[in-house]
Amino acid sequence: MSLWVAIPLTTFITLSLAWELRDKGRFAKSLKIIRSIRPWMVVANIPIIALVLGTVALLYQIPFMQWSWMSLIGGSGNSTLVGLQYGWFALPFAVLLVLALPLLAELEEQIFREGTRNWLHGIARSTVFGLIHIVAGVPLAAGLALTIGGLWFTHQYFKGGVPRSTSYHIAWNLTLVSVLLVTLVFA
Repeated sequence: MSLWVAIPLTTFITLSLAWELRDKGRFAKSLKIIRSIRPWMVVANIPIIALVLGTVALLYQIPFMQWSWMSLIGGSGNSTLVGLQYGWFALPFAVLLVLALPLLAELEEQIFREGTRNWLHGIARSTVFGLIHIVAGVPLAAGLALTIGGLWFTHQYFKGGVPRSTSYHIAWNLTLVSVLLVTLVFA
């Protein structure tokens, strides 16, 4: 991706993440959500994450499933993570990302899980949940595969409402971000 695209995109995403943490109350809420994570949540998420990644790999065998709007501008992956690619900026960006992700996960849970009546309704909402990630630049394969994650979060919602599904969702996100950060540091 050219710097003419990367700099405005990274600036926009950084400002958007900072906006999520715009006051002490939102920052405190984000930390509260992070503190709700329990080790068993991370462990329970791992097989589902593996299933989603395996599904992505399978769907990637179909050429058009590799498409994302990021590919139109010479990028790949999730546009939200583009700030992690720039050396000195990666660490402050990662901190901002980790602090804003809980609020974003909670928002997604409120939109896609709250009020879900049954599994049929949950399947429809989980499909939209997965596909909406295409807006963030993930390939079609990942968007479809994230439907599985949405169903997992729906299961958690049925067991304990939005607070529980949010805790599992942020445990999921932070597990993936941690793996990505370790990969970036040691790659």
